[in-house]
Amino acid sequence: MPTPAHTAEKTCFQVAAPWAPELDVRSDVAIIYGMNDSFASRLAGWHDRGYVTHFMTGIAWGGYQDYFSGKFDGATHNEDGQVERNGEIVPRSQHGAAVLAAGDQLEIVVAVGGG
Repeated sequence: MPTPAHTAEKTCFQVAAPWAPELDVRSDVAIIYGMNDSFASRLAGWHDRGYVTHFMTGIAWGGYQDYFSGKFDGATHNEDGQVERNGEIVPRSQHGAAVLAAGDQLEIVVAVGGG
């Protein structure tokens, strides 16, 4: 039975497996990884049991081009990849991408002092 709608995302875990009772940790968020033919059904399985679902990828390892190119769901997701401070998309051929949810921000640390 699905849990009530979450008002805040406080706890999460990552999983590549489909939902199963022994994996149900009653967290707020399930971060689904592993882009393959079973991705959509695995994502739906966790979502149908009340989890907020997020997608995690390591684009540098490859296999996620369908997500960025739009072959997965019909919409391109280049904005979820690595960008420069000015907002320009960093081509995957130049750097390993850091995939973030749309709207996420990173703080750029110029220098870190020791002590």
